[in-house]
Amino acid sequence: MQTKTILLAFSLAAILSVSLVSMIEMPQAMADKDDKSSKKFHGLLKKIQHNKPHFETDLTSANTIPLVENDFSGKAKAWLVLDDGKLKLKYWIKTDMDLNPGWAQTPESSDDITKIHLHNNMPGMAGMHVLNVYKAPSQDDDDLVLKPSKGVVKGLWDDADANDVDNSGTRTGPDSVELSSMLGELCEGNIYANIHGTTDKGDDDTGSLRGNLDPTDKGEKICKVLDKLGLLEEVEHGEHTPHS
Repeated sequence: MQTKTILLAFSLAAILSVSLVSMIEMPQAMADKDDKSSKKFHGLLKKIQHNKPHFETDLTSANTIPLVENDFSGKAKAWLVLDDGKLKLKYWIKTDMDLNPGWAQTPESSDDITKIHLHNNMPGMAGMHVLNVYKAPSQDDDDLVLKPSKGVVKGLWDDADANDVDNSGTRTGPDSVELSSMLGELCEGNIYANIHGTTDKGDDDTGSLRGNLDPTDKGEKICKVLDKLGLLEEVEHGEHTPHS
């Protein structure tokens, strides 16, 4: 049984490696050669992308910077998926806070959500925006879906969601960035979901709920393959100004 498990693990790693190489636009001849393995990988992702997540976290006020106190809670899950031949992060966020005042589940305003972002930094540290999910300063995810009555936000983060840059090539303000530049940070557990509310305090990385997405066993396997392919860039923390 142990031998079969080891062989299965090596087979999965091989399929992931071959398929991701073709996915990142390697020479067409190589992509054609590995088309059979790529199709297997697509089939595998279809089976697991709605199953156990590759990354997950609990969203709590205990993780906020600066610390806030409330009884709200939430969860965030994410999957690396192939969509239109490109690697994307499928995320799912659920909270008991009110997602939209127009669909408010409670009469109070203290639990109203004002905005949601994904940020980059390790737990306990403030970090820059990497994806503006909901409301201010913008909603950059073209695939954003809101289910206010269920408190659910979901979408797909990819390179196309990044904001434009100015004429000098510099990003200004709390812009979204390419997923491909953040894969290393994602695999290190340095991407966190931040839900802002009406009771936030402070003006840097304040939030009502926060949680860093940690790789699950499935996520760690995928990250190992991405690392072997040289797709996990290093990011120097502290070089960006945090945004709320």
